[in-house]
Amino acid sequence: KGRQHSTELRLQPPPPDLDWIRATSLIEIEHKEWNVWKMTEFVIQFKKGDKIIKENMIRVQRLLNDFEEKYISIDAKIPEAEFDHIVVFFKNFSNNPCKIHSLKIIAFKK
Repeated sequence: KGRQHSTELRLQPPPPDLDWIRATSLIEIEHKEWNVWKMTEFVIQFKKGDKIIKENMIRVQRLLNDFEEKYISIDAKIPEAEFDHIVVFFKNFSNNPCKIHSLKIIAFKK
């Protein structure tokens, strides 16, 4: 409860020989949010300036149960369209707390 939008982690584009981004976070909840529109979103955005070129998002409570803590990952294929940075963040629309314990971001070739 309280903060609804995490700090945005801003990253430079990866080297051109890599084609995927993976963000992995250790996430903990007390009570599952059942309303899909209030579930916490784990988001990766590729941006050029303020314009969103591509966005991938998952709702973390779809993967968690009451009083559960687990690592959750989201993959995003790097777009061919030009972008100048990547942003990773969380949005929680629920009154149920969602704790983010760690965040690791990698780029890789599939």
